[in-house]
Amino acid sequence: AEKGHKVTVVEMLNMLASDAPPVHYYAVLRDYWEAQKNFSFVVNARCNGIKTDRVTYLDIYNQEHEIKADSVVIAAGMKARSDRALNFYGAAGRFYMIGDCDKAGNVQKVMRSAFSTASML
Repeated sequence: AEKGHKVTVVEMLNMLASDAPPVHYYAVLRDYWEAQKNFSFVVNARCNGIKTDRVTYLDIYNQEHEIKADSVVIAAGMKARSDRALNFYGAAGRFYMIGDCDKAGNVQKVMRSAFSTASML
């Protein structure tokens, strides 16, 4: 958006950055989303298709809409990777699962998890 591109975010939840701390959420809202005239978003929507020149999504009423797009960036879901981490169980005297190995979360949560575990060593 800062470089002149029209940007539209399609979000499944009812607000953008719902897991952000309030101080960061309001700073980004005020300083970025409201300041960028070519930035928009759609909440309560689920992407259901990506074509050569457009993205289609379903709104809260299950109505299909489309957005013209030259480029698409996808950030889809968060899932803990416990099964992969458990492959290393027994490889050392102690085994800790932290961050997204234990429970999917934002950067703040996984850093706290890592710090807390490291502090016990």
